[in-house]
Amino acid sequence: MDSADKRFENLMRMVDKRFEDMYHYMDKRFEDMNKRFTSIQWQLGLGFTAIMVLLSVYKFVR
Repeated sequence: MDSADKRFENLMRMVDKRFEDMYHYMDKRFEDMNKRFTSIQWQLGLGFTAIMVLLSVYKFVR
């Protein structure tokens, strides 16, 4: 029985390590994706602002 307990402990340790590695990998991926998404949001916001300014200038001049 003691041997089975040891094997079970080793198995659970390996599973814990695997989940920890997977968690760190996914955390890093989400962090990278969040940075990319924030960058895209800024670009869209600046583009939209520029278009609105140009349209208002066009309406004012016309």
